[in-house]
Amino acid sequence: MALAFVGRPRLVVLDEPTTGLDVEARHTLWAAIRSFHDDGGTVLLSSHYLEEVEALAHRVVVIGKGRVLADDTTAAIRGVVGVRRVSLVADDLPALPGVVRTERTDGRIHLLTPDADQLVRDLVNRGVAFHDLEVRPTSLEEAFLAITAEDGTTRLDVEDGSLTATRTGGQPTTAAHGGQPTTV
Repeated sequence: MALAFVGRPRLVVLDEPTTGLDVEARHTLWAAIRSFHDDGGTVLLSSHYLEEVEALAHRVVVIGKGRVLADDTTAAIRGVVGVRRVSLVADDLPALPGVVRTERTDGRIHLLTPDADQLVRDLVNRGVAFHDLEVRPTSLEEAFLAITAEDGTTRLDVEDGSLTATRTGGQPTTAAHGGQPTTV
């Protein structure tokens, strides 16, 4: 790996650079990649480790079946999905407006919603007992799965608190991004 950076090239192409590395070595390599970039170098990174892409990339290109499906900043790619994840621990939840998907894993309830602030207000106003509340944006992995969905779903629209997902036969579609249409 070190040989890729010898001679201070302007461009380094890395394919799955941290495969097989332990956590400490991975973070050391990430620091070297960031330093190379800070010094004006460009890194083309190909990886299935989306945590790595999210940690290193300033720009992300999502490719599916040989086609570019999305090309933007990491934040914009995550924003294509248009929802946030609200995670909490509670015994039971009533039906809540604006929740587009609910998952239960390891004793936690994960709610996907386009308006996390309103969802938390609804929980409090309904007197729902909960703890360990976490609110975070959609991960790059969640966005990648939505963009590359084999079942034809990539267009995500929020209307009247519900999320509708559609895609037409492999053609580029439009998804809401910060209130603006974004072609993916």
